[in-house]
Amino acid sequence: MSTLNFRQFSKPEVLQQIDKKHLIDFFEPHAEYFLGRGLDVLAELGRKEPDYAEICRILITSDDATPDDLAEALYYVNDVASDDGAEVILDYLDREPDLFIAEQNSTPADLALQLWMVRPKLLKRISGNLLSVSKRSYDYFKTSRKPIPEFQKPSEEIIGELESTLDDWFFQKLKGRYSKVICTLRDDYVWFMIRHGKRYSRAAIIDDGDSKSYHFRPEKHDVVVYNPANGELRINAEAKGEICLYRSAFGSHIFGDSQFFDLSKQFNLDPIRTEGEDSVRFEDIDEFEDVKLREVHVALDGPFNDVEVLKSDDLFTSMRHSGQTLPTEGAITQIKFGVKFKHEARPKVVKITNANRAEYKCNEHAEAIECWLNNRGFIVTGGDSGE
Repeated sequence: MSTLNFRQFSKPEVLQQIDKKHLIDFFEPHAEYFLGRGLDVLAELGRKEPDYAEICRILITSDDATPDDLAEALYYVNDVASDDGAEVILDYLDREPDLFIAEQNSTPADLALQLWMVRPKLLKRISGNLLSVSKRSYDYFKTSRKPIPEFQKPSEEIIGELESTLDDWFFQKLKGRYSKVICTLRDDYVWFMIRHGKRYSRAAIIDDGDSKSYHFRPEKHDVVVYNPANGELRINAEAKGEICLYRSAFGSHIFGDSQFFDLSKQFNLDPIRTEGEDSVRFEDIDEFEDVKLREVHVALDGPFNDVEVLKSDDLFTSMRHSGQTLPTEGAITQIKFGVKFKHEARPKVVKITNANRAEYKCNEHAEAIECWLNNRGFIVTGGDSGE
């Protein structure tokens, strides 16, 4: 079984941050694999405007034939492709200049991929040591339909109609009339990757020593994931309007009802009170190595909206040693866990609220996290209608 069960590529935007010449060098040893999946990846990258969406589709739908280091490399590249990551890599290059040559126009993703190709263990170590603040927030919605309608993968015509609806909304919001929706099946989930523009931007740049003005429309990738087993939709988008748009548009075009995802309340935080340390058991999740309760927010009664915050590296163990317990009064509004995944150096922080939002920087482990939350009773079966 491929180790990609632990390292799945899930962020298509990273490919377009990498110079094509580096991508060609990286993909060349795996060209035969791509040919087997129906794509001449080297020829595609040789085009002026490669079809990154098709390359992403193949990577997202990885299987047992996928080379172990393929999607894993891009996972780590994305993890380190930041200004902080670039600084660390450049510090290593100062000490070991023979690793590779960093060009003036290299992006953080270029540096990360080049380092992977010459010393992958070093890139993994940098990834583990970086205190990354980048997280993905997910808003959860469910349908009240019983029984849940059987999911049928949408046709190209339906996807086109969906894109048209999205285009109209983006145009109205000054984000350009363009969107592209890619639908892929991964494990038991349906992933929709949405590429669209953001509002126009102008920036001052340095070009050969001259200061110039650069006008462009940034590109954005959003993620919508549907779970056919329980009729649940998970949305990652940066704007509230886009979340509402996807909730309505995907319901309308995929299920024929804009109100299909009519339930919004998702998480129940009471198990940490009712189940205690049993609420962080993890032996039933293969990908998990350890789970610790890190933080609890409790809203106190009174006119000033006071909140009591308990924080620790291991809150349950700390309270057991000190003889303390969680507050019995007041609503728990937010909790954080430190989740250690197998084959990873550092735990990931998973935050859930008493509404319908979860936040974590481990998109490739989303299904495992949801399974664990459900098994421990943090996911409710019903919910509140509307916003």
